[in-house]
Amino acid sequence: MTTAIPDVVSQTRELFIKYVGEFLQALGEKFPSCDGVRKMRLAFGVGVEHAITSKTKKMNEEVLIKEYDTAMQPYYARITSRDCSIFAEAGITVDFLKGIDISKKWESSDEDTRECIYDYLDLMNRFARMYSLYTNVPSGMMHKITQVASNLASDLNSGQSDLSTINLAKVGQQVVSQIDAKELQQFATSLMANQSQMQGVMNLVASMHKN
Repeated sequence: MTTAIPDVVSQTRELFIKYVGEFLQALGEKFPSCDGVRKMRLAFGVGVEHAITSKTKKMNEEVLIKEYDTAMQPYYARITSRDCSIFAEAGITVDFLKGIDISKKWESSDEDTRECIYDYLDLMNRFARMYSLYTNVPSGMMHKITQVASNLASDLNSGQSDLSTINLAKVGQQVVSQIDAKELQQFATSLMANQSQMQGVMNLVASMHKN
């Protein structure tokens, strides 16, 4: 049986959108009288959750995640290290956080609420970075990577292999051997030319290893 190749770009974008929606809902419940949160939830509902067409929905999701990633890149590492000083800065420079008045929310929140804010930002940051990375991978290269990952997942689910027997080095060699050299060079050149993207990849790998 052939396993369908997952669209990891779409999946990553959809997970980002999922956590944005949950975050806005949680803020709405915690701060029911906040006009900024109400406006953000309304805009999110109209533009994404209840978009007129699937094409419009996808377009609005892409705009949101790309704008978020661009604005949040200077703050990713500081969120991971729990540097609360970023809220005063990001609350001005990041439209999404400015819209929900994150600086005042932080100041008025108890420890449980603050930890919840961190948790949602961690999730949103992770998927925004993954999306940025995936969209810079050439299509042929991405297809090969997801094909290998899909086959590996299928073997695990069927019991043909288990985590203790998987040789990750061999899997990596298998992936590289199937990738066109020109596309691999194109991806490497793209990363080297964009230092913020390279740092994002390093931070993403570090956070995934940590968890």
